[in-house]
Amino acid sequence: MGNNVSLEATNKSIAIEEVKFESITTRFGAIQINKEKNITFPLGILGIEGVRSYCLADYPENKFPNFKVLQSLDDLNISFLVNPVTDFKIFDKKDLEECLNDLNIAQEELAIVLITSIHKNVGEEKARITVNMRAPIMIDTKNYVAYQYVFKNDNYSLQHEIN
Repeated sequence: MGNNVSLEATNKSIAIEEVKFESITTRFGAIQINKEKNITFPLGILGIEGVRSYCLADYPENKFPNFKVLQSLDDLNISFLVNPVTDFKIFDKKDLEECLNDLNIAQEELAIVLITSIHKNVGEEKARITVNMRAPIMIDTKNYVAYQYVFKNDNYSLQHEIN
């Protein structure tokens, strides 16, 4: 288990907080997680509702810097490749507002990641990468709570191609 030190300035004093990372092996390889920053899914993820505790981690060896690993802490055999959304404008403003209202999350406290799939057929040279735009993962970064939110608007694809 590795240790990192983070500094946080508060009211003219400096608090030194030790951050402990743990290395675990996933289907993607070895990743570093901080269990103190676990994300709780009160309703689970569609299809695996009983698994509720996850961490976000960098993809191993920085092979794919645009992607993260959403790793279950309840069952280490469950992990997802996810793509963080950097521009919320990919979603209709009305749909996003409805989502934030339904989940009671302030937009400034919202992070969105999209579950990613890699499709490669035998004999094909290039893989096809898709993301689930219809049911993104909405993370409340203030409370470390997340939900897989299914948009009511069916214009969003379950397999939106990104490559």
